[in-house]
Amino acid sequence: MKHPLESENPPEPGRRPAEADDIGPARFSDEATPDDSLVDSLTDDVSAQDPQEPSRPPGPGILTGLLWMLSVLIIHVVGILIAGIVLFATNMDVLQEVARNPQAAEELIDPFLKDNTFFMMAGEMLVFALAAILMTRLRHGRQTSRVLGLRPIRLPMLALIVASVLPLSLLCSGLHQNLLPVWEDFAAAYPTLDQFSGTDINEQLLPLGKSTPAWLLLLVIAVAPAIGEELIFRGIIGHGLVARHGLFVGVFVSSVYFAAVHVHPAHVLTLMPLAVFLHLSWLATRSFYAPVLIHFLNNALAVFVLKNAEQLQQAAKDSGEVEGSWAVIGAAAFILIPATVALWKNRVEFRMEDGSVWSPGYETAAGPPADVTATVVDEIRAPWPYAVGLILCGGFSTLFVVSTVAALLQ
Repeated sequence: MKHPLESENPPEPGRRPAEADDIGPARFSDEATPDDSLVDSLTDDVSAQDPQEPSRPPGPGILTGLLWMLSVLIIHVVGILIAGIVLFATNMDVLQEVARNPQAAEELIDPFLKDNTFFMMAGEMLVFALAAILMTRLRHGRQTSRVLGLRPIRLPMLALIVASVLPLSLLCSGLHQNLLPVWEDFAAAYPTLDQFSGTDINEQLLPLGKSTPAWLLLLVIAVAPAIGEELIFRGIIGHGLVARHGLFVGVFVSSVYFAAVHVHPAHVLTLMPLAVFLHLSWLATRSFYAPVLIHFLNNALAVFVLKNAEQLQQAAKDSGEVEGSWAVIGAAAFILIPATVALWKNRVEFRMEDGSVWSPGYETAAGPPADVTATVVDEIRAPWPYAVGLILCGGFSTLFVVSTVAALLQ
């Protein structure tokens, strides 16, 4: 079936036939899609366009998306600097001691910073989350709520999403546990790569498990990244990349950018399944709360593991389980397939009064503008994939939780 935008008599802007299921990028002329620029990336070209003209996809594109990703790294550095300034400003005695004995500066400062690791991390994440909110608002302006899709998720889809989190987390953590030794061997053979060793977030967080309350860890490790990273990598970068380059290229490239910002090579590779699922959940539910919830729950599981690291390691040792076993990885990957299919087959649509499906001409999670009357279609339309995905993910998660709790109580 020919795409509506390619027909000789294109339909009215904002409409496409209900039976159309083309999720690739719409075709636009070079005049309609100028090259990316930093100025263009800071404006909402969706809301600014003439409603009588055919829609053109918003940015950022691949190159500008890379610049957005680099800006995230810069913001994290700025956050660390700000946290450091506040820390030393409230602990002037340390600086005074360094001034009296500059030769011992490193011996004085390093332990001090190590003892205040959580403060530095909290300050960094606070700055990042606030910057992400501001950048998103500047990017989308008054259309922020519509573009992000700040709408509730219906219970059936919410249940599928929640049930998928544990298999997804086990898949990524299992891959990380198996790839980390491979990377360490590779880095040992090429010592110049050893600089990446200090970027392993798991090693940085491990000492905090005993000294920091769980609720504070949840705020810094789960809440702040779930909001900040989703705003940037889904709400800005992913929104533009999928619109400009279609579903497959857009989701893949934005997922690479999301994984790459975590720096450590082993971590980068193993975050790809999570990144892809996060973006598909946003596009399917057309609700920004979906990837935020998945991201939060995934990181909350990391906090649970962090707070119970010794007990979990001992329980695994007593039961003879192999850490990050390929059997668990394979099972998690297998059951996530029907869950992903169910998510996409039951994706939310906006139907016009004439039965057509509203679309701006490109794949997006955004809803229609205020002057367009459309009905939200969010019921389960493909029950078999949904039932299979929910039963497999729910059963897998229940068995794993029960076995983990039983092991901890022994």
